[in-house]
Amino acid sequence: MSRKNIIKKWIIDFFGFLPILILYGIAKVLPVDWSSYLFGKIARKIGPKLKVSKRGYDNLKQAFPDKKDLEINLLVKETWENLGRIAGEFPHVEKIANDPDRVNVVNLKYILAAKSSDKPCLMLAGHLGNWELPHYIVLKEQMEIGLISRPPNNIWTKKFFEIIRHNPKVPIFYKGSEGSRQIIKFLSKGGNMGILFDQRLSDGTPLPLFGRPALTATGPAKLAKRFDGEIIPVQVARIPNKCKFKVTFYPPLDMDKSPDDLMTSMNQHLESWIRENPCQWLWFHKRWKL
Repeated sequence: MSRKNIIKKWIIDFFGFLPILILYGIAKVLPVDWSSYLFGKIARKIGPKLKVSKRGYDNLKQAFPDKKDLEINLLVKETWENLGRIAGEFPHVEKIANDPDRVNVVNLKYILAAKSSDKPCLMLAGHLGNWELPHYIVLKEQMEIGLISRPPNNIWTKKFFEIIRHNPKVPIFYKGSEGSRQIIKFLSKGGNMGILFDQRLSDGTPLPLFGRPALTATGPAKLAKRFDGEIIPVQVARIPNKCKFKVTFYPPLDMDKSPDDLMTSMNQHLESWIRENPCQWLWFHKRWKL
């Protein structure tokens, strides 16, 4: 890319980044309950009018064929509200995670057992509730935990999130060949990983989810087996209409199973979590595209 094009991209990206900065600033200065509520209501109002909501409606209808159209439309609105709340809570998420009045942690014993072993632990969660919470809970137990992220295309947004999320105990690995090499090195030294496993992977394995094949990443299971580690499922559930949560750590999976069977078990966990709180999952991506 020529210098002229680089400068042009920086300028264009800045104006794309500016609304993100403004919204983040508004959310940060507001009290957490106000920010969560306000951003939730705005998203509930605007989100259903966006084109992507049609995909969410179709996915919900396929997953819950017995629900009436009115119920599905209500779930779409509530899903947008949950997403808005997550955005409003983002500047406050560490404070939320460290507040026992806001977060009820269940079965922390499984994390403490993982801490006492020398084996890497892969904590697998879905895009439910507020999925930013679990790694802060792990950090409270003085455990290092790596995260996987897709780098934003916007230069300014990428740098901004690198700054506000920087923590020496939370290395962030970007998706791609270089990130994969870094993850392997990290796990080989006994590092722990927090992974959101529920999105579609184009070269994934078709495994059942809501009775339909869904391309599922088997990489987490392969890595856990390669480094003699363990997989702990993690569920995050929002207390309806509140900035309060229940974070549940489940017993480690049976690592004698094959990678496909392990991730099938994870999809079963995911489906049960979604059925408990269907409006708290991210319905708007092409999860069942083969």
